[in-house]
Amino acid sequence: MLGCAAIVVGIVAALGLAVIFWPRSERPQVSPPVSAVVSDRSSAGDRTLRETAYIAEHKKRIQRRLKDPDAAQFRNVRVYYGVAPIVCGEVNAKNSFGGRSGFQRFISGASLQVLEEDMAGGEMQKVWAQVCRP
Repeated sequence: MLGCAAIVVGIVAALGLAVIFWPRSERPQVSPPVSAVVSDRSSAGDRTLRETAYIAEHKKRIQRRLKDPDAAQFRNVRVYYGVAPIVCGEVNAKNSFGGRSGFQRFISGASLQVLEEDMAGGEMQKVWAQVCRP
């Protein structure tokens, strides 16, 4: 339980720093996830382009943590807005034996990238429920 609390505090602190240092003109507005319907098409298109670029950057950050970055497969990747934007999703990567290890969840913020394998059993679910909720 203490491990989960420390991770949540770390994620919140990293997001807080992101808000402080993120240029005000580039800060996304608090809004629903990418899949939400937006009535204004031009702003929705602009938001989608920004979010696509943001997701691509965070996929690269997650890939840097993997043994074979080029073999990474991603799914269910979305941006969530709270204090600062955060990317949540799943990645399937090759393990040390060259086989795929199966999809695992990840959370990527301004300065923190966490894979499910980094956490003790069940801890990712607790953090996920707090940070990556629709």
